Amino acid sequence: MGPSQTRKDPLYSTTQCIAEHGKDLPSHYRKLIKRAAYSDSALYALGKILFKERVYENLVGTTQAIDIIQGGVKANALPEKVTALINHRIAVIRFVPKLLASLGFLQVSV
Repeated sequence: MGPSQTRKDPLYSTTQCIAEHGKDLPSHYRKLIKRAAYSDSALYALGKILFKERVYENLVGTTQAIDIIQGGVKANALPEKVTALINHRIAVIRFVPKLLASLGFLQVSV
């Protein structure tokens, strides 16, 4: 399940501003964005449209990327120890303790 559009995230505020002031926005999108202010079904429909583009999904969701992996000294042997640095970008509406609880401990011993 991907992220969902909420009225608390910055992307929602941006769409409301675009609907109010954007001159090139098609009228059907403008109406949908304005209806999303009070209609949950319109908000859901707006999210479905926005999240077709992966960049918008990443703006409101929690993302993670493995940035640095270190381990071993030989190209043809399994290392005794490996470490990885994982970068988390936490969604505006998520709480850090809840996120940490969902991750658990990422340390694995073989």
